[in-house]
Amino acid sequence: MNPLLLDFPAEFCTERLLIRMPKPGDGKAVYAAIKSSINELKPWLPFAQKEQTEQDVEANIREAHASFLKREDLRLLITPLVSIDVISIN
Repeated sequence: MNPLLLDFPAEFCTERLLIRMPKPGDGKAVYAAIKSSINELKPWLPFAQKEQTEQDVEANIREAHASFLKREDLRLLITPLVSIDVISIN
């Protein structure tokens, strides 16, 4: 089956969370989330091993957005419904 034909929602909600694909412009919030928890991320995530700028993160978000649309990778951002801060990157 052609992955482009897979139907997968761009976003969905739980009682407290909004789970959605990355979008251009999300880099600022994701950068802030990474920066605030870099020490906790370093032991587990390869991307946390090198210093990144906000522009690096925005470029990565835009690549993730394109990959999501092409169904190559389904990265999701998780935010509380009552906030615009990113709390998780999966």
